[in-house]
Amino acid sequence: MIVGFLCENCGQGAANTAGVLRMKYSDEINIVRVPCAGRVGAREILQAFNEGAEAVTVVGCCFGACHYSDSNLIALRRVRIVKKFLVEMGYSTHCVTMYTARAAEGDTVVGDFEDVVALKENPGEAPCPGGEE
Repeated sequence: MIVGFLCENCGQGAANTAGVLRMKYSDEINIVRVPCAGRVGAREILQAFNEGAEAVTVVGCCFGACHYSDSNLIALRRVRIVKKFLVEMGYSTHCVTMYTARAAEGDTVVGDFEDVVALKENPGEAPCPGGEE
């Protein structure tokens, strides 16, 4: 399972556009709609892993076009902090990603989801924390 935190403006909008255009993406993606990518913190990301996610992605508004000023930059900083924490714990940085998309860019979010699936399947030398028994 891959948890995708999508902001309700651009991230969710892009996923909706993909749906309207009948674009397919992996069934492994479990979309969690959030008001803004900037509301996703380390706690939410780590909780997703704790609940069995094998990878987590955050999709927010494009840089410079965030509906909440610079909250997408806040989200990016938080993702980077979680990546550093994962490395310290012996896990791959590929397990957590952040992407941006515009609401009309269904193809972008589908491509992002494909990238996340590929990274989950090939995390490099270190594993991802979720899905372990």
